[in-house]
Amino acid sequence: GHVKYFERILKLLFGYLNEIFDSYGHDHDAYVQENNLLAVRFSDYLGKMTNFYDDVDGGYSNLVTDYIAGMTDDYAIECVSQIMMPDRLENQFKQFLMVN
Repeated sequence: GHVKYFERILKLLFGYLNEIFDSYGHDHDAYVQENNLLAVRFSDYLGKMTNFYDDVDGGYSNLVTDYIAGMTDDYAIECVSQIMMPDRLENQFKQFLMVN
């Protein structure tokens, strides 16, 4: 039931975030080009946490796991819908960028 459902959600988020981090590193503008709030929020988290991962953690191997661990269930589900259905969210995303 629910366990398999959440397992799939977590695998999808983990795969997606690792993929964009491997591709973009610390290039915030590249994350914005993904056209979803998950990528932008992840990039913001990365920016805020860079000193921690460089100085305390000694690397970024736990970055994606830490970020996902901080998500609520509802936010994780919302993020999956952003990844899987970006067109529907593109207008919301553009409005968000204008406000912030």
